[in-house]
Amino acid sequence: MSTKIYNAYRVEGGDFPHVYRVLNQIRDEYTKMVAEFMKNVVTHKEYPSYSDFLDTFEDMDFEASVVVYVHENKYYIQFFGSRYLTPEKSDYVRGLIAEGKLVDYHYQNQSDPWFYYDDTIDSSRYDELEAEYMKREHVWDEIFEDDKSFSQTGVVKEFKPSMIDIDLYSIYAGARDAKKVQDTIPS
Repeated sequence: MSTKIYNAYRVEGGDFPHVYRVLNQIRDEYTKMVAEFMKNVVTHKEYPSYSDFLDTFEDMDFEASVVVYVHENKYYIQFFGSRYLTPEKSDYVRGLIAEGKLVDYHYQNQSDPWFYYDDTIDSSRYDELEAEYMKREHVWDEIFEDDKSFSQTGVVKEFKPSMIDIDLYSIYAGARDAKKVQDTIPS
């Protein structure tokens, strides 16, 4: 059976309260990204009323979560449900990786390790990378030794921003006002 662990990281330097603070910071940044997305949506689309805008928000799926796993006193996290929580989309997550606060810890075993196919990797590093790959395999195998689901194995923290987290009325009113001003500017 193959194992695929995507969007997974080891959290460096701390106990569970530290991990929880990092997750709250990521959640706050995620909420800001969703608010910015909504601002762009309402700026570029007509909504006859605020209630129509709210219906659109409710229909959009911003649910995301993170599962926290513990292995040998180290904390590992895995994001689910939003492409905005990847380093490719999130400056904040990318910054945490650059600062060494999060270490990429994805793992896949459905084929040979990735580094064998990466032309930028010097073959003299294969032994080092193979050891890292085997270490990841050991960690994930022990975390999932009972073959339970992600949420049964770790602690889940939801990241779904609510209308309380995001001041939707201000976004709607501000975007509508900006659109009205823009519409009065001659081309």
